Amino acid sequence: MEIGKFKIILPFLILLTFGFQCGKDEDDQYENIFELDLPFNISPIQKEYRINDTIEISAIIENKSLLDLNTQALVEIECTDIPITFYIGVRLTNFNELNSDNLFEIIVDTLNFQNFEIENNGQYSKFKANISEDIFNKEEISTMKIIPKRKGIYMMDPSNFKDIFINRNENCNETNPTLDKGKMNYIFNVSNSNPELLVESPLPPNVFISGDRIPSLTKEKRIFWFKVIE
Repeated sequence: MEIGKFKIILPFLILLTFGFQCGKDEDDQYENIFELDLPFNISPIQKEYRINDTIEISAIIENKSLLDLNTQALVEIECTDIPITFYIGVRLTNFNELNSDNLFEIIVDTLNFQNFEIENNGQYSKFKANISEDIFNKEEISTMKIIPKRKGIYMMDPSNFKDIFINRNENCNETNPTLDKGKMNYIFNVSNSNPELLVESPLPPNVFISGDRIPSLTKEKRIFWFKVIE
């Protein structure tokens, strides 16, 4: 079976193999469970950009591997693609502004991503795609360029926390696969995620979000804040 086809049917094989076994923790079905970190580069790294500046985002996969946060060791990623969902926009959506002019122009690197989804409106842009295993060897993988079109305080947030399933059998063998589970996390290669901009973009006084993780994710450099000026 071709590797590409196996990537598509792997989730169904997992369900058929393990989904109906009662009395077992789901995670017991995997050889290893990793907390994986996918880094993103921002170029140029700035606190402030001007309208129509270009901000380039790249994903970093060195030696076809990602860092396991539990062991601080590199884990080779094979027989699977890596999902990304990238949000760029306001902290709190004003639904009255959704139909206004798009906040950003998004230019996707179509050499690396032939299949992707973009949601664009007057409050945010959202990019969804998979980083194909076929391009892991590029190491720094150009993802997209962001061009802001309106002044404001905005956040980049790739924290969608998806899982991947790594087949350790030779040649991605689909028969009785030995699977590792990778819980995906995402981080920015920056020295400062500009947390002070949170103060300039507060929630309205009548809004309360229970368990809001934005401040902690900002501190961990999993959210990057920036300001757009004239």
